[in-house]
Amino acid sequence: MINLKYIIALIALSALGIGCISEIQLDTEPGDLTTLVVDGDFTNSKSEHRLFLSRPNKYGVSKFEHVPNAKISINDDAGNKANYIETLSPELIPYYQLAANAMPAVPGRSYFIEIALEDGTMYRSAPQVMPIFVPLDTVRLNPRFVPRLGNGGIVVEDRLAFVEIQTPLPTASNPIYLRWDANCVYYFPELPLPGPLPPPTRQCYVTDFFNGQFVPLIELRNQGGSTFKYEIGNKFVDKAFEKGAYFNVIQRSVTAESFNYWKKLSKVSNPEGTVFDAPPGTLLGNISNVSNPDIGVLGFFEVSSVDTFRIKAFNNTLGPDFSVGIHCDEFDYYRGSDLECFDCLKLRNSTIVQPHYWR
Repeated sequence: MINLKYIIALIALSALGIGCISEIQLDTEPGDLTTLVVDGDFTNSKSEHRLFLSRPNKYGVSKFEHVPNAKISINDDAGNKANYIETLSPELIPYYQLAANAMPAVPGRSYFIEIALEDGTMYRSAPQVMPIFVPLDTVRLNPRFVPRLGNGGIVVEDRLAFVEIQTPLPTASNPIYLRWDANCVYYFPELPLPGPLPPPTRQCYVTDFFNGQFVPLIELRNQGGSTFKYEIGNKFVDKAFEKGAYFNVIQRSVTAESFNYWKKLSKVSNPEGTVFDAPPGTLLGNISNVSNPDIGVLGFFEVSSVDTFRIKAFNNTLGPDFSVGIHCDEFDYYRGSDLECFDCLKLRNSTIVQPHYWR
């Protein structure tokens, strides 16, 4: 039996990037390595769609191994079908790819996936109806000082940039369910190493996922024609602002099933109540084993309409009280804590591949 204890939402944005990777930490009993973990979505995005298929491996509660050679297809209620292609690369986590134009994303039409493993086991997701498109109008960064209790009981003030979205709501007879993914991608150039013939320097692009275990989502009823504002998360004002950064916000119009899943997920990762409350059970998604529905599958295949908004921030964007100093000092080569200044790939979620939207 596998119990879901912690889920940390990390949105690795693909090509656009819109494709989420959820890092799931599990408690597994010895030998219980059969549970399938599915992570993917289908949207109106003009980028490719990625699906990650994995199982826990023998090394522990947070390690996963790619499940190879699966046959995966997406189907709609009009009889259309498109196949995923397995993508293997030493630079990327293996995944299954669906081309952006392989299947039309039509609001009101339902979609489901089928997964056939190499041993013939079949899995299928419950059909979901593509929701109406809800545009994202504006994204703003609101800087604030937030007090907290530091070491020795001293009150310190953190500098945070709160991300606020603004979106006009369409008139709809049914509730509108919205969920947001957000990240910050910043530029980080290396310093040249000292010496007569230093190697060439590189420029990295680093992704910060700043919502942690918080899942920003909301249900809206009877608010058609109004403008909705909501703070979806925050980020520390740090070295990300020194050389320039993009804040990427993806607004997802999702189904009621997806909303309820993520709401439960948020409660599991951020439990409320007392120590006397019953612990949350295994959180299963909308995918089942066709021949044996009692076999649980972790993850959720989400059908959603998305809109993306980007804003660029610099060191002076938030005002003088929120400016940052020089992180890599070319006149101080020997600070041991700044090894990333000479090897920017030491930074987590860093790459030398420039995002397509970078200007």
